[in-house]
Amino acid sequence: MSFSCSTSVSCAHGWKSLSLFVQLGVVRGGHNGVFASRNRKFTSFKSPRACSSSSSDPLLVQAARGDRVRRPPVWMMRRAGRYMAIYRKLAEKHPSFRERSETTDLIVEISLQPWEAFHPDGVIIFSDILSPLPAFSVPLDIDEVMGPVIQSPICSEDGLKALHPIDLDKLHFVGESLRILRQEVPGEAAILGFV
Repeated sequence: MSFSCSTSVSCAHGWKSLSLFVQLGVVRGGHNGVFASRNRKFTSFKSPRACSSSSSDPLLVQAARGDRVRRPPVWMMRRAGRYMAIYRKLAEKHPSFRERSETTDLIVEISLQPWEAFHPDGVIIFSDILSPLPAFSVPLDIDEVMGPVIQSPICSEDGLKALHPIDLDKLHFVGESLRILRQEVPGEAAILGFV
């Protein structure tokens, strides 16, 4: 058995990743050691073998850099959330999504929930992609049922021009959370963010 992916190449000494985003599929017999994906051919190896890495960086960082890694890294796209009882309990205590996603202690606690449960190779900071809007003076609320509510949506070039310069002090929780998360999982997992 070997793994097929359009963005990594496997070799006899381990995995050589060419990208952070790896899609894995299992290949079983009948392929004569070669398989194709999106018009690319990759040579598979007979059995997965661990390889040593001189880097002390987390596995996901090594793979993103293109280093050979002992196995494909795993991280969870869904990260923390309603599928976890521990998250639901915390959400009952802190019903505001903005409070949960903009309070450093809560961000760290929620971000670590899936890591503590599953130990993936990446820990995703609990956040929302719209979190920077208030730092641009764009009023934002996140309704538990409706989702994001922007009172004054930007619908024109004039709306863009009316934005205030970003006030980074209003996003202090992002940097603080990343710093604490790095301390909580030193070298064991990559810390991933999107804000």
